[in-house]
Amino acid sequence: MNGTVTYTFGKATPYVMLPGGSSDYMAGAVNRALGQVVSASSSSGTDIAANAVDGNLNTKWTPTGQESWFEIDFGRETTANRAVLSEVGNHIGSYAIEYWNGTEWQAAYSGSAVGNQATNAFPEFRSSKVRLHILSSSQAPSIAEFQLYADRNLALAAKASASSNDNNDFSYSSYLVGEAAGNFTYRYDVQASRAMDGAMGSYWSASRESNGAWLQAEFKDIVKIDRVVLSEEGNNVSSFQLQKWDGKSWSTVHEGTTIGSLREIDMKKFSATKIRLLIAASDADPKIREFKIYEKGNALAGSLMWSPDSRISATNVGGDEPSLGLDPCEPRIHDRLSGL
Repeated sequence: MNGTVTYTFGKATPYVMLPGGSSDYMAGAVNRALGQVVSASSSSGTDIAANAVDGNLNTKWTPTGQESWFEIDFGRETTANRAVLSEVGNHIGSYAIEYWNGTEWQAAYSGSAVGNQATNAFPEFRSSKVRLHILSSSQAPSIAEFQLYADRNLALAAKASASSNDNNDFSYSSYLVGEAAGNFTYRYDVQASRAMDGAMGSYWSASRESNGAWLQAEFKDIVKIDRVVLSEEGNNVSSFQLQKWDGKSWSTVHEGTTIGSLREIDMKKFSATKIRLLIAASDADPKIREFKIYEKGNALAGSLMWSPDSRISATNVGGDEPSLGLDPCEPRIHDRLSGL
């Protein structure tokens, strides 16, 4: 870019994108479906598919059949983990939000009625294409808006700790020794932070704690939480609790049984500086691949829209570490700028 750009970050300051030459601005979470290239199984008259991603609730897409779909093509991989649907009327009986995995369409979420508004949270995915597949409807449905968002995983910026980590004969408190083919051994890291690194290929493992082990996320400031997504290596956990720290003691906000490969937990929103996963019972030492923490509507860093004449006044919505991201759909911008 020509000239000098100065970035100023204020604690818990909403990011604001100011279009060049205009006093209008856009703040908060960015709808990643807005204005994208779309196609549909069919359209009725002027009620075309593009109307469902134009940001206007007074326009709509109406197909000619009761089972139908419309597809968004981002042109490159994009992250999403929440959708907001708005229907004109209340005719839809069942639907699925699907993404292209490179070979076939895969369901991210399946639902029933939509009505005036339905908010659907699901495990995040990255894909170049997303579609709304209406499976059944009492008559030809009309979709006013289909919005897609990427809520921020708060655990990525949290300090991770645990009751214990698995260890090896060399007294590495955070490592586990494994045997590989040939005459060598390898060590891989199983410390608490591996359950909060956003990578499914790593995990935290407790040490000789089948019952009572815990995994904790601590934040620099108070955060709001209403969703947790857990992933386990194996299927050993049979009882667990999610607990929040109120400044003096722990209190339980959710109790569950098994975790397995995926457990999604939506809760009434609460505020805390710490949250922990307490493993009450497990058949063996628990191994947690991911402990993801969300406030629905708290945008993922990296969702600012960009145009050549835009000005950025601030970023960082309630986060601890300032970061700036340019919209991944913009083909000229490929990298997230963070820690500025």
